[in-house]
Amino acid sequence: MIKRDYVNVGSAGRPQYIHFHRAGTGPALVMLHASPMSSAALLPFIEVAAQFVTVIAPDTPGYGWSDPLVESTGNLEGYITALNTFVERLGLDGFGLYGSATGAQIAIEYSKAYAGKVSYLILDNAAHFTDEERERIVSGYFPDLTPDQMGSHLIKTWSAARNQGLFFPLLDELWEQVLNYPLGERLSKLQCSVDVNMIETDPLTGVGRRSLNTQRFLRPGNDRM
Repeated sequence: MIKRDYVNVGSAGRPQYIHFHRAGTGPALVMLHASPMSSAALLPFIEVAAQFVTVIAPDTPGYGWSDPLVESTGNLEGYITALNTFVERLGLDGFGLYGSATGAQIAIEYSKAYAGKVSYLILDNAAHFTDEERERIVSGYFPDLTPDQMGSHLIKTWSAARNQGLFFPLLDELWEQVLNYPLGERLSKLQCSVDVNMIETDPLTGVGRRSLNTQRFLRPGNDRM
């Protein structure tokens, strides 16, 4: 059975609640979802993984049912700090860490900052962008939604909301940080065992595979793409 709960990663005077799904028994596996989704997107995976481990899947701050960060740092640091407080208040140590897309970038940074706590790392659909790709993705991506008397802003808003479920890139505040994330460089600094998984039909697979053009990022027996 998959249960839901909350953890306060803030203080009594300034609470910040993180919502999470929990299921299974045994060693812990913390699962980080992609943005701008929530841990609900991982429910099918949670059901399967819970047969072998205790799955704990939090909603990233500001997504799903979790409160946003109290202060935005403009990078992933705030998310890393919130995640560490989250696992500490659950009493977790020596756990596996899974991350999908945006969650993969957070998982990498957490594993670097708190290497002693992560037993192994699973990266699902991690991507690395060139400067040219970043410019192409960001350029003209945000539509002008200024209200006008004809109501054209409503059509633009509807189209933007519809298209974000159909096309990549999908950009929000956290995605802007991911676009500038040097995946290959960061992977080379990890100390734990890493497993990288990608789907051939996903548009991010190409840029992810390019960042892993050498096996130096993966330990023997963990070279699946």
